[in-house]
Amino acid sequence: MTDLERYLSALCLLRQMRREGVISNQDFAKAERYLAKKYCIKKDSIYRPNDLINSSFRAIYMTTKK
Repeated sequence: MTDLERYLSALCLLRQMRREGVISNQDFAKAERYLAKKYCIKKDSIYRPNDLINSSFRAIYMTTKK
């Protein structure tokens, strides 16, 4: 198993814990940063979660209101 696979497996568990309310968003972010450091995943990696895309502002999802 590669470091990336280990990172993604652990991240899957973190997401499930966050979804079930076991950990907060702040705890999730802290744990994700720790895992990224542990498994040498860079900040700009496409595998790291980011909230840069807000679907409500994307043109493809916008509709005109009448």
